[in-house]
Amino acid sequence: MVKVILPTLVFSTPIAVEKEINEIKSYGADGIEIRRERLIPTQELLQTMKTYIDKVDLSPVIYSVPEDLWMADGRLNDKFATFCREAAWVSASYIKFSLGNFSLEKACSESVLKQNLQKIPGKLLVENNQTKEGGSLAGFVRFFKWNKTLPVSMTFDTGNWITVKEDAELAYEILREHIEYMHIKDTIWRGKYESIPVKIDSPWFIRAAQHQMAAVEFPFSAPADEGPKWVQCIKGSGMK
Repeated sequence: MVKVILPTLVFSTPIAVEKEINEIKSYGADGIEIRRERLIPTQELLQTMKTYIDKVDLSPVIYSVPEDLWMADGRLNDKFATFCREAAWVSASYIKFSLGNFSLEKACSESVLKQNLQKIPGKLLVENNQTKEGGSLAGFVRFFKWNKTLPVSMTFDTGNWITVKEDAELAYEILREHIEYMHIKDTIWRGKYESIPVKIDSPWFIRAAQHQMAAVEFPFSAPADEGPKWVQCIKGSGMK
């Protein structure tokens, strides 16, 4: 059965980390996605979060870094080791980046990536974001064609394909074998793209059940009411 993850961004306004963790557990989620952009990620804070997470038994733990894995010149992100160290402090099962500016012509060798992957406490996820470079289907096809052996899988964000004018259905069919984690959301333009709920009968929920992990990725207006309902929706019970 798919593991249900809730990101900390479901709280439209950040609250105390212990309360976020306890609330996410109370909604019925299996795991948690920690959004780095909502923290000042010190060792003390992340290790404290690990204590809270272990106490309520949330697993897996995804450490989400809002940065590109690949830089424009073909190098890995200069702060890769720093982010991995942070992920280790919270004992993350996964660390997640946007794919970034991957290019077959400029990419560092597989051996360089393999060496850097040894710094990760868990597994690496790459996500399609809302940029032309990091959100294109062609870029992911190139990356997974290049990467044949390393333990890297995909976070497939259903809403972000809209922002780069790509066909999400086509992208899913082509990339399905590489997807380990799904972000389920819709996206709307309101002066900028904003994440909004999908319809409760969205076919993405059915597809998500075929993968290891899935999350809804939009802020809740009333977390105590919406959280359990969306968790059940992912698990297949539907919203009541």
